[in-house]
Amino acid sequence: MRRLAPIVIAFATASAIVTGCDHSPQPTPPTTASQPNSEPSATPAATSLPAEYCTLAAMIAQPIVPSTPTASREKLNTAAVIANAQSCAMELHSLHSSDGDINYISSSCAATIEDLIKQMEALEATLKSKPLPSTSHPPLEPIVGVITSECPVGLLAAAAQMLDEQQKQNDKKSDWTQIEREKLARISTDEDAIQADRLLLTKVAAKYAAPPIENNDQITIQFHPAWGPTGPNDLLQLTNNGRDLSDCTVLVELANANGETYQNVHFIKNWPKNTTLLTAYSQGTQIVDQILNRFTVTNPKTISVKILSPQFSTRLLCNFTANDRDNSIARRCEKLRIIGACESKQALLGSRVNFVSLTLDGLAFIPKGQIELLIQRGTLSRQIRISFPQWIQGEPKHIRLPFMPDAARVVISFPDTDYQYTTNIR
Repeated sequence: MRRLAPIVIAFATASAIVTGCDHSPQPTPPTTASQPNSEPSATPAATSLPAEYCTLAAMIAQPIVPSTPTASREKLNTAAVIANAQSCAMELHSLHSSDGDINYISSSCAATIEDLIKQMEALEATLKSKPLPSTSHPPLEPIVGVITSECPVGLLAAAAQMLDEQQKQNDKKSDWTQIEREKLARISTDEDAIQADRLLLTKVAAKYAAPPIENNDQITIQFHPAWGPTGPNDLLQLTNNGRDLSDCTVLVELANANGETYQNVHFIKNWPKNTTLLTAYSQGTQIVDQILNRFTVTNPKTISVKILSPQFSTRLLCNFTANDRDNSIARRCEKLRIIGACESKQALLGSRVNFVSLTLDGLAFIPKGQIELLIQRGTLSRQIRISFPQWIQGEPKHIRLPFMPDAARVVISFPDTDYQYTTNIR
């Protein structure tokens, strides 16, 4: 089996603990998968998954990695991504199983990958014929926090990035936008086809899975919504607190208050006890009027996790409340510091100008928010508010004051959360 390239997830706050998760068991009877294009395939009872399934699932399921990865991030050129995709397609074509469902998924995914390769080659040719101003075609950046040479994740991420480059290159000209929409529709269709193949993995896994039982905290969930330095991805941690597991197919469904849902499928070959695995769910890339490479929903409220393996099967539900979000952001802001100083300087015309300088420290940046400055001198008090789109570490913000205060307090607030950071600077 071809080994996938190493994966790295960059988590600035992997230790943040989310409360409010309901781990009460919700066992469901195993489903029986049928071959999607013909009669149901007969699969005898087994104590382990077919080797062909493990190969297939490892190739097309979404990445999930240990919480202490050691590999380094890298940039990949288009040729490397396409070469890896071609190798994956060849291996998928070579898979032959006694389970017809496995053969169907392999053939379907291989055909989709081959079509995506054609789209990638066409995009690459277009970019080379019309290079970006004053620069060469850049290597592909690591997308969604992981090295993206894996197929088909890397192929879809690369296609999204290349379409985004074309969009910038042509400055959204109306004639080019129409051409781009046509390319986008083809790639979006392939993305949906690969997602459908992933979901079919769970139907096959259910046939070989142990009967579902109560979880009893053997598997626990921690969820970290996209925010600040850990954005733009939602992060999920799964911890195995029980015995060693192997050949686990994991279905994760995220849902929000508006009824929007998205399902992610992962495959874990070996999952030792007392081990935590992490994955990142991208918010996607906006291309014209569609979003590619998106694996989550806006503001998830519930996270349902279904574990299917020959040794252990169960289901968990995490209800992520507004209070959980506030607590999660508060933990990420534990290292946040605001360095402040009130100063008075002589102006050109003789009068003095009072102001305060505020500098962010402790975090790489914080997202869009509002600064509320409360100043007081004797019986005088003032409240000053300014908004910012983003605040980067080391960046000073200067606020003019009506008088030199004896006391000054800074309150920073953010959209979609009641959490506020408060500090006194004088």
